[in-house]
Amino acid sequence: MYEQELRAAERPAEQMATGGMHHVAAGGASVPMEIARAAGAVGAVARHASLARGQLRLVPFPDDNEDGIFPEMELAQIQEKPAGLEVGVGLHSGFHRKDAPNEDALFEIHGTRTAGEGLQQIGLFVVADGMGSAGVGHEASRLAISTLCAVMVPAMVDGTESVCTDLLKESVLGANLAVYQRNRELPERKTGASITAALLLGSIVSIASVGNSRAYVYRQRQGLLQVTQDHTTAAIGGLAVSAQGKHTAARQGILERYLGRQALVEVDLFTVNMQAGDILMLCSRGLWGMVCDAELAHILATPGQHPTQLSGTLVQRALNYGGVENISVIVVRCPAGQDEQ
Repeated sequence: MYEQELRAAERPAEQMATGGMHHVAAGGASVPMEIARAAGAVGAVARHASLARGQLRLVPFPDDNEDGIFPEMELAQIQEKPAGLEVGVGLHSGFHRKDAPNEDALFEIHGTRTAGEGLQQIGLFVVADGMGSAGVGHEASRLAISTLCAVMVPAMVDGTESVCTDLLKESVLGANLAVYQRNRELPERKTGASITAALLLGSIVSIASVGNSRAYVYRQRQGLLQVTQDHTTAAIGGLAVSAQGKHTAARQGILERYLGRQALVEVDLFTVNMQAGDILMLCSRGLWGMVCDAELAHILATPGQHPTQLSGTLVQRALNYGGVENISVIVVRCPAGQDEQ
């Protein structure tokens, strides 16, 4: 154990007590003992800097080890934080529904957690599209997202991959039940919602979907892939182009599977192994119903654009084609090396 006193070897010093604090008088100045003690330790490090280079040493006070030989400790290898996800979001009520509540809702959260012996990139991304004849669709979309997030966000802290994936489906079922129960209590304000939720753990994305909110993955050299499927009858995806070349929303068919219709709902589940540079995009019908897949891919492939810029461009493009419905989009780019996490 190191001595807790400092010897003034070079200058004569007289120890005094002032106000209950020990001081050292050196060169006419009164210095608190704690400061002098710290200064002595710093001086010891400075005098032996050549010995300590590249290694961590326990450095005693000068009088504790006259020969200057100190015990050594190897530096621990530090786990670096994974490269961060790049995320952008876009939300607009559209032109045709600008005076009504926006029935779309979205949520995103991402960060880093401990996993095993290292660190892992995580994220939760959700898009919900509400509907209702009484203009109450926004109630369903927000209720669905809040119910889902109440389950998923705490689980993301330390839940295993398998547990989190199972909970993703359960949380969508819980969101459906919440909207269904609300409809039972307020039958005159019946509502529903489509929802698509993506959970990212490391390089694996698990996607749960009900309705016609979509998830896409864009990958260089492979292009744009629609991961989810629309739960409509006689659905015709993409767009229709008029004789004047203007884009209009294509006939989408009747939505037959959505949150709130029945107490139980079938949930589609998908898994995608993301690679470095891949882009995950979640969006409501207000985007994909106005902008064709080829144009979506062209925008996502724009070099040098942050997802914030990409999401803004996507929303603006839907508005340029009429902005018939509410528009929401989340764009997530996996950084270089993400596929190695």
